[in-house]
Amino acid sequence: MNYRNIFSIFGAKWIDKTDIEVILKKYPETDFDVSVVFSDSKSDMPLRDCDGSETNVEMIMFSYKDGTNKLDPEPYRHYIRDKFDLAYFLISANHEAHFASRCKDRKVWPQTRNEDPKEILKMRTAVREKFVHYMQMSNIDWKFGEQPDAPVYIPVNSWKNSDRGKILRFLERLDGDGIQTVIEVRFNTATIDQLQRLDTEMEFGDLDEVLEISEEAERNDD
Repeated sequence: MNYRNIFSIFGAKWIDKTDIEVILKKYPETDFDVSVVFSDSKSDMPLRDCDGSETNVEMIMFSYKDGTNKLDPEPYRHYIRDKFDLAYFLISANHEAHFASRCKDRKVWPQTRNEDPKEILKMRTAVREKFVHYMQMSNIDWKFGEQPDAPVYIPVNSWKNSDRGKILRFLERLDGDGIQTVIEVRFNTATIDQLQRLDTEMEFGDLDEVLEISEEAERNDD
């Protein structure tokens, strides 16, 4: 299935020049290869070279560039079934989710490369299991989810303070290259007594900070 654009001889366009400009601004050629794939014998064409009069357009393909000549093994494909709808393309945001799920963003994950997906999964699985043993979580059920690279949920409350230090050391060493750590604080599991104790501790914590600032100001006046 493709968009034949049979009225191209009368000036009909499958995409407007302004649409191309918006796409290439969103996916700059410094980081992405954006090309048009045809269903007939024509070779792929860079989107920037299209004028909209092309026929038998099958898809726009977005490939991530990793700074080497290695091709993106999982490019995003936007199939063309009718005249390109820029508003729908931007609102659907499937393209953004595709690259986000693969950690393809130079600003957030600057070391990302176009590795083989099978090799990535293999490495994630191995490091995940080693991480579990590093955290000494072998005595609890850490295999959450069916995927071998699923997130690891750490029940911090069941650990001694000395063991929690491992989490802090781990957080200090995060290099920003795709490992996302989310801390979830569940207030819905606490009793009234526990909530009141926490509230009191936070109040005293704020008071201590105020006193420290006040004492520092007095020392400076002296």
